[in-house]
Amino acid sequence: MNIIRVVIVEDDTVIRSSMQELLSFVEDLHCIGVYEKAEEFMRNFKDIKPDVVLMDITLPGMNGIQCVRETKPLRPVVQYLMCTSHSDAERTFDSLCAGATGYILKNSTPDQISTAIRDIHNGGSPMSAEIARLVVNSFPKNSWIQACWRLSLRANKKYCMHLLKVMLIKKLLINYLSA
Repeated sequence: MNIIRVVIVEDDTVIRSSMQELLSFVEDLHCIGVYEKAEEFMRNFKDIKPDVVLMDITLPGMNGIQCVRETKPLRPVVQYLMCTSHSDAERTFDSLCAGATGYILKNSTPDQISTAIRDIHNGGSPMSAEIARLVVNSFPKNSWIQACWRLSLRANKKYCMHLLKVMLIKKLLINYLSA
């Protein structure tokens, strides 16, 4: 069995403990670090070897998006799964542009969270349904991306999610460069 090493960066004590407890019950997921602040995580980053980081956005001090932006280039193989209560477009797109590979909401079930960790580790880009809809709705109607999304309901969701992420990043870059 392949063990996935997970780090949690979450400031809420109850949520942090719940996530840590969830990981303790799942055989293939092993929590190797728990941090209340992004700065704590960054200080220890060179000494830990996570496969996946569950990252909150709203943290005391540096926020989770900035933390991903600074640590992802140091070790690109580490996958960042934003796990937050924020479902707005700005934070979602900022997270993905910073280097996050997935985005789920804290109201996700334990099974959804553990599945998202496995998916991101295996090359997917998991997103809560509400976030996926937000991403899809950010594109013009009748685009090939929406057609791909509709097909993904019957076909390869991971491939279509990858295409959505690539196209989203391209769109954001075009908007940024043309501004």
